[in-house]
Amino acid sequence: MGRPRPRLLLAFGAALACRGAPPPADPDTAPEDAAVVRVRDGGSAITAPRRPAEGCPAREPRAGWGPGTTHGATVAGSETWTRAGSPHRVPFGAHVVAGASLRVEPCAVVLVGAERALVVQSDARLVAEGTAAEPIAFDALVEEPAHGAWVGLEIRARALPDTRIAHATIAHAGGDPGAPGEPPA
Repeated sequence: MGRPRPRLLLAFGAALACRGAPPPADPDTAPEDAAVVRVRDGGSAITAPRRPAEGCPAREPRAGWGPGTTHGATVAGSETWTRAGSPHRVPFGAHVVAGASLRVEPCAVVLVGAERALVVQSDARLVAEGTAAEPIAFDALVEEPAHGAWVGLEIRARALPDTRIAHATIAHAGGDPGAPGEPPA
């Protein structure tokens, strides 16, 4: 017997089968280039890129980025957002919650939805260390971004001390964060 599949994936496949569409591919057996819906922490849907990004997306113009990877609003475990999966689209913002760790690879691009933020909460970490030759880009998830299109990165005061950002560009941030939560670092 094979590994049991998550119930949500089976329910999603059954719903599609009723409509005459093929069920989604099994993430463990799907080819590398297929679009695969995976279920992670709290129901976030993550879509694998149709084609891996080439070169250094953070150094390429926005028009050449492609579809990328869409993430849910919570990082609850240990995740790595890769160059190949760029751009990483976070339409509703994201919270890296206590006990979680988010690593952003050099050359990766992270796009955050309008009026949203990428928040690193207490006892969580963000490691986004690019290099001069392979930087990281954080930007707004809109067609033509302007200053204040998204809130920005929010590192809470009690985020883990090994949280670090190096050789990264944070563009078009500065939007109103709304109601404050914990004090920022």
